[in-house]
Amino acid sequence: MSKEPTEGRRERKKRQTREAIAETAMRLFAERGYDAVTIADVASAADVATTTVFNYFKTKEDLFFGAFTPPTELLAERLRERAPGVGPVPILRKLLLEALVGLSARDAHEHHHRIRSVMAASQALQAQAMHRFRARRLESLNQVAAALTAPAEPDAFALLVAAQMLSQVDGAMGLAEQGRRAGKDPVRCALEMRSALDRACDALEKGLGDYGVQPAPSASTRRAKKAAG
Repeated sequence: MSKEPTEGRRERKKRQTREAIAETAMRLFAERGYDAVTIADVASAADVATTTVFNYFKTKEDLFFGAFTPPTELLAERLRERAPGVGPVPILRKLLLEALVGLSARDAHEHHHRIRSVMAASQALQAQAMHRFRARRLESLNQVAAALTAPAEPDAFALLVAAQMLSQVDGAMGLAEQGRRAGKDPVRCALEMRSALDRACDALEKGLGDYGVQPAPSASTRRAKKAAG
């Protein structure tokens, strides 16, 4: 059994710095409005140099959009890491359930409320959101399709399957958003969605059969890995 990669001290420090800068930026955006906050303001409030902020975020827009990774962008990464014998739908199901758990947390609920408030008050962010959504969605579609068929190149069928999987993620996030707007308790909303997501994943898995199941490595590949240490 392969071991999970462990995060080294240097990597942990970098992640913590990035998260601290992003959290500081979001707090300032919520307090003052996105348009009124500069990168220098964020650096000062986070007690880091302006150059440090630029090491992690190339633009002010990245401070807002790059601070979090939506589940749609995690899907390809998870698919690439799936073990031999595992198909794509169990990966999708696990990712959706993790997202539900995160959405049901009170701090996550408040965080999403802050994001929506900042977005609503800035036309610049709204325009950026449309542009970035299109670009990132196309990238996610291609990445998921490639992960489904690797090492072979993805075909039209892989792209259609990838689109269905991403649509399930979008649907789950959309239902959660509807629940928040309706004032539903986040925990109750997550429990209600769990059954629907299971049914949707079951239907997709039945339709796909053994498509996308990660094959076991060949004997030559195993020998090469063993020789590499």
